Amino acid sequence: MQQMTRTKLLFLDIRTVMRFSAILTCCLGVLIGAPDTASADEGQFFVLALDEAGQPVLDLGQDEIRLFQGDDACTTKSIQVEANGMKIALLVDNSGPASNSLNSLRDGLQGFLEDLPSKHEVGLFTLAGYVRQRVDFTTDRQALIEDATSIFAEQNAGAVIIEGLLETWDRRFKDEDPWPVFVVVAYDGPENSRSVREQKVNEFVMETIQRGATVHTVLITTTGGDNFNSETTRVVTLNVTRNTGGVYQSIAAATGMVGVLKKLAATLASDYELLKNRYRVGFECRGELVGPFKVEVARPGVGIQVSSNRQVPR
Repeated sequence: MQQMTRTKLLFLDIRTVMRFSAILTCCLGVLIGAPDTASADEGQFFVLALDEAGQPVLDLGQDEIRLFQGDDACTTKSIQVEANGMKIALLVDNSGPASNSLNSLRDGLQGFLEDLPSKHEVGLFTLAGYVRQRVDFTTDRQALIEDATSIFAEQNAGAVIIEGLLETWDRRFKDEDPWPVFVVVAYDGPENSRSVREQKVNEFVMETIQRGATVHTVLITTTGGDNFNSETTRVVTLNVTRNTGGVYQSIAAATGMVGVLKKLAATLASDYELLKNRYRVGFECRGELVGPFKVEVARPGVGIQVSSNRQVPR
């Protein structure tokens, strides 16, 4: 029953944890709707600045982005262009079910790493029984491929998907990491995390959304279909992926992993090209964030598009 309760927490309504509740666009100022919760005095939003020719403006200073909560000016704490690449945690389920499709799993991981542009850092982790870091975050594709193609299945160890997500988030990502991404490759067996508290799952979902992180999942359904029980890996991955606006792909044949993972690498590259010129702006207001908010840019001839998150419409 304890595990069932933890899993259900991943059905959190995204509106309850977003800093802003509307995405509006105009030229010199943007009104942003009030957040659904008002429990903090700090937040962040994303800004795309364009010149009159429609080209990105990448040299805005911190004092050129101004945020107002009603009539009160807020303080811009940080401004960072997201153009340095993504930091991707590749979490691989190498528990018992992987033994029947090990070659497909290895080939799929190799295809993903080969097709993902080399500027993006990747860290490789396996999830059978416990979370094991195999390769620290790096752009060295050869080192990643060599390790990924030597992964073995552990027959007597169940997958710890929740522990993998939370432990990697807490220990391997930093607050200043501009673009956190998870890619989970998993099988549809039981979810075996045991030492995760409900509060930590809750915090993980909220923090990933607030910091613009994304979870993508490829699930191999070895049981002959989507077994939608509360303790399955499917429930865990489906809901955390939906909450963060990621791609969720379920496949019945493990031989399809190569094509699906190569396609996912292309999707990540496309998302990056679409969103890389946005600034991530951290701000602080006096008192609670109750809105309404307005964002202005001080530089003449520059228009802005403002959004509350980094999610790509799919």
